[in-house]
Amino acid sequence: MELNEIERRLSLILQASAGWLPDEQLQDVIALVRAGEPGVALENYLTQLFEYDVTIPREVFRALRGIGEEMGIDPKYWKRLAPEGESA
Repeated sequence: MELNEIERRLSLILQASAGWLPDEQLQDVIALVRAGEPGVALENYLTQLFEYDVTIPREVFRALRGIGEEMGIDPKYWKRLAPEGESA
């Protein structure tokens, strides 16, 4: 998958997740995506979701896991967010 497609998909998820994190943190992650750093953005986003104890919908988890796998991100970032019964 091309980088700009990954950035587009991640941006859509971030925009749809408004309210899950404090706005300042979410805007920081969005800025990283726009700066061409989707890997760093995804790691930070997943870490913050975990730190704020956000329960994410199964479909969002699968999308984030897919993006992470495509980019070669360490699975530890999404495994701890796996919904009950979902394989990480």
